[in-house]
Amino acid sequence: TFTSIIIPTGVTNIGSFAFAWNQNFASIELPNTLKEMGNHIFYRCDALTSLNIPNSVEKDNGYTFMWCSGLQFVHISENPKYTTINESSFYGCKSLTTLTIPANITTIAEETFGDEYNESSMKEVHFKATNPPYLDAKSGLPSTCKIYVPTGSYNPYKSSDSFKNYTIIEE
Repeated sequence: TFTSIIIPTGVTNIGSFAFAWNQNFASIELPNTLKEMGNHIFYRCDALTSLNIPNSVEKDNGYTFMWCSGLQFVHISENPKYTTINESSFYGCKSLTTLTIPANITTIAEETFGDEYNESSMKEVHFKATNPPYLDAKSGLPSTCKIYVPTGSYNPYKSSDSFKNYTIIEE
C-alpha cells in the first residue's frame, strides 16, 4: 500500500523482481551508491511515472521497466561502465514517448522497446553519442520514431545499418 520508496544510501544492488507488480507506488528514489539493478525490478509498476537512474549504476539485467504503463520519463545513468540497455527494458511502456540515450550506451538490445505484437509508443529518441550505438534490428523502435543526434553526427547515424531507415535530425 506504500506510494513512494526511498532506497537508503549504501545499497549497491537491487535484486530481481524487487518491486514487481506493485500497483501503488508512484515514485522511488535510488541512491548514488547503486551499481546493479536486477531483472524485472519494476515489472508492471503501473503507477510509476518517472525515475532517475543514478550515475553510479553500471548494469541493469534487463526487463527493468517492462509493462510500466504509466512511465513517462527515465533519466539513464551516464556511468561509462553502463553500456547496454538490456532486453525488454522499456517493453510495454505505453506512456513513454521520448527518451534520451547518453553517450555511454553502446548497445540497445532486442525487444528493448517492443516487438511485432506490442508496438512501442516511442516518438523520439535523443542520442548523445557522436557515433551511433548498436541498435538491435529487433529492438522494437518504431520506424516512425525520430532520431535526434549531436550536430555533425548525421552521416555516421544515417550510414549505420541500425539507423538508415529512420528520420535523423541534428540538434
